[in-house]
Amino acid sequence: MGKYLNRQTETVYVDVETGEEIATNTSKTFIQPVESTEHFFMTYIDFIAPWFNLKPDVAKSILMWMCQNAQFNTGNVSLTTQKRKELCTNLNITPQTLSNSLTSLKKCNLIKGENGEFQINPQVFWKGSQASREALLKDKNIRITFGIDEKTEDENNKEINEF
Repeated sequence: MGKYLNRQTETVYVDVETGEEIATNTSKTFIQPVESTEHFFMTYIDFIAPWFNLKPDVAKSILMWMCQNAQFNTGNVSLTTQKRKELCTNLNITPQTLSNSLTSLKKCNLIKGENGEFQINPQVFWKGSQASREALLKDKNIRITFGIDEKTEDENNKEINEF
């Protein structure tokens, strides 16, 4: 989209003694309209972790790291050998624990991928524009479904009221 002229200002410089025009300066101010404001969301992983049975703090920590390091508008995360080593060192876990946690996150459909290239599920976590997210959701088949357990209505109301 092109820029639109908003305002043009012309300043004339005059010699005070002679009254003669010395210079002219023209300044133009341009604006570019924004189509729409992007939507951003905060997600509280500790709160949603029970829905996905993410009991160990390790899986939550790995998911948070992936969300923070996801590419803008794609949700792609590259876990190179070096990044895996750094992540294991920072979280004080073994490479096997990292692999097990990634498998667990994949089983929950929170991420997908292999060979160090992953994508975070845009239904749950997103870093980018709403339009990019919607386009990705149309083209990709990464989906999450929730099951409802057999709790009584009183138990469900208690959990809601505890919020």
